[in-house]
Amino acid sequence: MEALAESLIDSTCWKVPGFAVSFIADKKVAWEKSFGKRDVAKNLDAELDTVWNIGSITKTFTGALTSAAIDDKLVTLDTKLNSILTDFELQDSTASESTFRDLLTHRTGLPRHDMAWTYGASPSDIKDLAKKIRYLSPSKPFRYQADYCNWGYVLAGEALAVKAGKKNYGEYLQEKILTPLKMANTYHDTDTAIKAEKDKFAINYDLDLKGDAKPFKQGNNKVEELTCPAGCLASTVKDMAKFVAMMMPGAWNGSAATGGPQILSYPSLMSIAKAWEAYPNDMIGNCFVKKANCDAEMYTPDYGLGLFVGSYRGYRLVWHNGNVYGASASIMMLPDLGIGGVILTNMAGGNFGMMNFLLAGFDQFLGEQPWWNKAASCKLAKLLVTTPKPAYLSPTPKPTWTYSPTEYANTYSNPMYGTVTVSVDANTKNLKLAWNTGVTGELEPMDAPKAYNMPKKDTFNGKVTIPWMKHYAMPMPAYFPRGDDGKVMALGLPLEPGILPELVMFTHPRFVAEKPSACRSDCFLRSMVKRMQGLNQCEYMTHLYTCMQSKLCPIPTSLCQPMAECKVYPPSCGV
Repeated sequence: MEALAESLIDSTCWKVPGFAVSFIADKKVAWEKSFGKRDVAKNLDAELDTVWNIGSITKTFTGALTSAAIDDKLVTLDTKLNSILTDFELQDSTASESTFRDLLTHRTGLPRHDMAWTYGASPSDIKDLAKKIRYLSPSKPFRYQADYCNWGYVLAGEALAVKAGKKNYGEYLQEKILTPLKMANTYHDTDTAIKAEKDKFAINYDLDLKGDAKPFKQGNNKVEELTCPAGCLASTVKDMAKFVAMMMPGAWNGSAATGGPQILSYPSLMSIAKAWEAYPNDMIGNCFVKKANCDAEMYTPDYGLGLFVGSYRGYRLVWHNGNVYGASASIMMLPDLGIGGVILTNMAGGNFGMMNFLLAGFDQFLGEQPWWNKAASCKLAKLLVTTPKPAYLSPTPKPTWTYSPTEYANTYSNPMYGTVTVSVDANTKNLKLAWNTGVTGELEPMDAPKAYNMPKKDTFNGKVTIPWMKHYAMPMPAYFPRGDDGKVMALGLPLEPGILPELVMFTHPRFVAEKPSACRSDCFLRSMVKRMQGLNQCEYMTHLYTCMQSKLCPIPTSLCQPMAECKVYPPSCGV
């Protein structure tokens, strides 16, 4: 294990600055150790009490918290979210009836929409999110197929806090999970963790264009406070070992729990690790990226309630990993055997190396010959740990269409993704882009390649820089669709791969200037989103009419004529 651990911190292999690992057997820590540096600049070693971001492993805690609420008879898996958050609604009206089971197994039809989380408008609170989530486009029909979505966990976790009468998810989690397990060095707020732990908190890193580790700026209280149930937690490997031990009450084959606090019922633990939803075969790296040779001893994954569910060497395997900017983490369990592992790191994107490290540790408990060694580890690293390269076209070929930059200059808005201001650079005459959270960039007119799935005209080649990753410019093509009057009506950006070739649309202010009522504004904006996704004029009018009728909104006189031309006849128009 020592040699294999070295492959993770090897500068020619995974390049992880530091990490800590713990293996648990029979509810006790069997082996734990730290490696490398928690802070490279200060030459501070990683230690067992170092605090690391754990990212989406927070979802496993949210699954556990939901189970605690079920044990307390506050909710069931079939409780509808709109029975707690009454303003909750999705674009797909059927999906508006989503239950906790739907949200926690990623089957609402929504894809990630992570850019709305990271750089977007940041709804003010959970009630505001429940109102605005309808503006995110789905990728699949409701309950058709799992599509990993952080927002579902945000809604479920905060709804639990509302139902329990708590201030927020963090307060409820502290009461039901963290305090009973004595997880004193686990935090649901990075800023608080950094203040409390000082230099015990690991610095997060990512690779720059030269392949060197660069630190990230950590802590964004506004975003973390709302999105906590999906990925905000920070913890130590010692605390996480307590959580993993609790998740394995003896063996999950009906035997009684042994030792340690057991805060969840046996049926709840079984429910968390039940394969509620099958995942597409390509979702999780094709057997952890072929497992070097990907034999039939591993199957993955289905999804439970905050845990992936599969098998390893004939035994049930449950796990989850976590990624936030500059940090990766994994927990894995063979729960029927009472064997588990935790690994926490301060480098982005090393999940497959870490997960296979844990499986190699499991082989030692099982008395199996490990298939994973340093050579295999570094071979996989060469496939996955690549230096990022700019993907935008450079230089941009001169477009064949006439470019008038002032046509595009304006401030465009999206209820979930926020505002983007487009201006004209006085020197280059190219467009400058400024997103609401400090993201800046440049747009240069071009003839769009076929791969962009955009019309040739009104398309721009772009690159943007985000505040905490200034060493890397991210590609960002853009498209400005025009209305029937020939004027620019929106800005489209490819911010969500799950809905491509559709774009996330930011509307021009002239389309949202008239707001006679909140009811009409809601329907108007939702219909505009549909319009940007390809509805023609009459489909747009029909969608707008249907939405307004369903909400009993008054139809403004100005819409009577265009609706009548599309054979839509609102009673209030006197037709």
